[in-house]
Parts: sequence; C-alpha cells; structure tokens
Amino acid sequence: MNAVGKILVFLNLMFSFVVGAFAVMSFVARTNYADQNEKLRNHIAVLQASSQVVKADADVKTKNQSEMMATLEQDVPKGTIDVKEPAKMGKALAALYRKQKEELDALKKRNDDLTKQLDKTRTTRDASETSMTITDAELKRHQEDNKNLRKILDDETKRNIQLVKEKNDLRDQFVIASVNARSLKTRNEQLEEELQRVAKDLLRAQNSRRPVTGTGSGGPNNPPPDQIEGLVSYVDPRGDLVTLTIGSDSGLLKDHTLEVFGLNGRTGYRGKIKLVSVSAKSAVGEVMGKLQSKIQVGDTVASSILGKQR
Repeated sequence: MNAVGKILVFLNLMFSFVVGAFAVMSFVARTNYADQNEKLRNHIAVLQASSQVVKADADVKTKNQSEMMATLEQDVPKGTIDVKEPAKMGKALAALYRKQKEELDALKKRNDDLTKQLDKTRTTRDASETSMTITDAELKRHQEDNKNLRKILDDETKRNIQLVKEKNDLRDQFVIASVNARSLKTRNEQLEEELQRVAKDLLRAQNSRRPVTGTGSGGPNNPPPDQIEGLVSYVDPRGDLVTLTIGSDSGLLKDHTLEVFGLNGRTGYRGKIKLVSVSAKSAVGEVMGKLQSKIQVGDTVASSILGKQR
C-alpha cells in the first residue's frame, strides 16, 4: 500500500474516533438531561403539592377567620361577650386577628415563592428539553457529515486500490516486455555473431582456393538490377569484411556488387564491396580494390553511385 492509501486509512480511523466520541457525548448528555428532567419533574410535583397544601391551609384559616368575625358581629350585640370588660375582650380579639392575618400573609408569601420557584423550575426544564433537542439535531448533522465523508473516503480508497492494481499490472507488463526485449537482443547478437563467423569461415575457405585475395585490384561490376540501398551494421577489425542490414528479401544475391558511401552519404564515396554471403535480412560483403576512406558502421550501401546521388 502506498502513502496515499496509508493516509486514507488513517483518516478513516480518525473519523471513526470522532463519531465514537460524538456518540459517547450524546449518550452522556441524553442520560444527564433525562436524569435532570426527571428530577425537575419530581421537584415540580413536590412544589405543586406544597403549594396546594399551603393554599388549602390558607383557605381554612381565612374561612375560620371569617366565621369568627361573623360570630363576633352577631354575638357581641346580643351580650355573648362580657360587657363589663369590653376593652380586654377587644384587645384579645385584635391580637388574635393580627396573628391570624400575619399567618395568612406568611402563607400567601410562601405560596407566591413556591409559585415563582415552580415557574423557574419549569423554565429550566423547558431550556433543558430545548438544549437536548438542539444536541440531537447537532449529533444527527455530525453523523450525516461523517457518513458523507466515509463515502468519499471509501470511493477514494477504491480508486487508490484500482490505481495501484493498474500500476502493478503495467509494471508487470513492462518487466515482461523488458525480459523479452533482452532475450531478443541477446538472440539477435548471437545470430549476428554466428553470421559473421560463417561469413569469415566462408571467406577464408574461398581465399584458400584462389591465389588472389579479396582485397586486390577489384573486379567487374555486378550490381543488383534494381536500385537498392542499405546500411553497414558491422565492420571486421581487419577492414576487409562488412555486414549489411539488407539481404535477399531486398533483392540481393551472392556476387552482387554495391557502392559504399560515408555516413548517410554526407562524407563522400568510400569504395566497392562484393557480396560473399546473403541471408534473408542481412549480407556479408568483401572489399574490392583499394578504399578511398575507411568503411564505418552506419555507412550507406547502394546499387550504384548515380542511384545514390539521385
């Protein structure tokens, strides 16, 4: 796996950690919100019960006070109270009234405080539920983003794997082609050496049967009937034998004569050769007469000087 693949795997692992962290945070937050909400509901129920008890107590005291006042208003004129001590009786009734009024006011204040606390608790509960809703929405959004990122990461991973596979296939093909090319090159070199060896052996056999060597004063021209051109691919170290890039497939035959020119015809006329061995794709020629300049690999051979000049 290359560097891109490792990076993609690392990013995938990081996204997994992020999603896991969000999931844990969401679970903890939902659990805390649920516990807090349940406590708030219980507290609200307790406050409501306390408020109802306080209100009922206040209602009872108010009713008792009203009944007592009504009784006093009815009984005093009729003489139910000792008229000999009206001042003491009035003070006692006034003190009792003030005490009951203070108790009633305290109960009302307590009821108001409980109502305010109940409203505050309800507000806190509503804020908690709103925060939980926002957290759920945020978690869903992050999960959707992570899903999209995971899809992109999977696509990139598949693309990277495909590219690596194609690269490996191309590399295997290149290796096979290189091996085949080297094998063909080695085989071609072996065939070239074999052809040169056979040509040398043939030339030596011919020289051993005639009194004059092939490097003598030349001989009659025997060019191919058609205009043929080729290149010199090898020159014997002694300079009397050359190998050509054309053969019988181009119309050459043994004993044909060819003219030799400098590299691509730019350095002038070198001399004449006579073919002593011909194969389908190559031929071996022997120098005829004295050369005007040394034949080199890459020189041009042609049927005639005029044909080359044209």
